[in-house]
Amino acid sequence: MAKWSEERIKQLLGSFKLELPFGSFQISEVKNLKGESSVSIRKAKKIVSFDYNIELKWEAKLKDGSGNKLGEVKGEMHFPEVSNDVHEEGDDFEVRIGYSKGEEFRERIDKYIRKDAVQGLRIELEVFIKELKEK
Repeated sequence: MAKWSEERIKQLLGSFKLELPFGSFQISEVKNLKGESSVSIRKAKKIVSFDYNIELKWEAKLKDGSGNKLGEVKGEMHFPEVSNDVHEEGDDFEVRIGYSKGEEFRERIDKYIRKDAVQGLRIELEVFIKELKEK
């Protein structure tokens, strides 16, 4: 189960791409993935448990209105607790976002990363959780 879970998370998050009004955003690497998941049956009830700490590297390529390259922005995202406890409470998974290149474009791109990219990644995590529950 653990091997399937890690591979599935890497597949879902590692292939994430998003078109922006002025370029593109993508996850370039699943840098670190620590944790575990399990599915068990107790008193005829399925119990799904998962707890992951996920670090991702991302990059965005920016273009102007004519399609000319403006620049590149890179950084990391950290989901410190992707767990059934947080999910069952109905809370969003916490995300920390850092920049390592292209700081001069931060103001232009930050709201898209914090809203659209994070929302898309959370949807991918929901896919993983749904599949885990079906195991």
